Amino acid sequence: MKYFKLILLSVMALLHFGCEEVIELDLDDVDPQLIIEAPLLEGTHNFQVTLSQSVDYYSPTLPEGEADALVTLSDDQGNTWALVYVGNGRYQQMVTAEAGRNYVLEVDWNGTVYRAESLLRPAVDIGDVELQFVEANPRFDEGY
Repeated sequence: MKYFKLILLSVMALLHFGCEEVIELDLDDVDPQLIIEAPLLEGTHNFQVTLSQSVDYYSPTLPEGEADALVTLSDDQGNTWALVYVGNGRYQQMVTAEAGRNYVLEVDWNGTVYRAESLLRPAVDIGDVELQFVEANPRFDEGY
């Protein structure tokens, strides 16, 4: 019985590690879509919006920045900031943003207006950060 269990475990291990299947993804070509990145932070800072277009997954080229857009940010107090193009798809302007206010970002690009509205939430303070070394085990390598 002891040898039977050993042989059974060996066969199961070989079957488990011997299986390999190549998965090929058939990703269709799609039309480029505008990508808008606009992280707004509380306080006075150089607010930056980056505009680029998506590319196919297997494309050898990187997305290029978009230059011909009108980008504005406004708040619920009537303040409006027109962002200035600085190159490589980036638009920026000094902004003083306050938590608890609604902000509207509008991007007018190629005759289409993209609009996003959001309430700026206050920053969350981090209470504690702990770093712990973990020994290697069957599931993970050693590390922090």
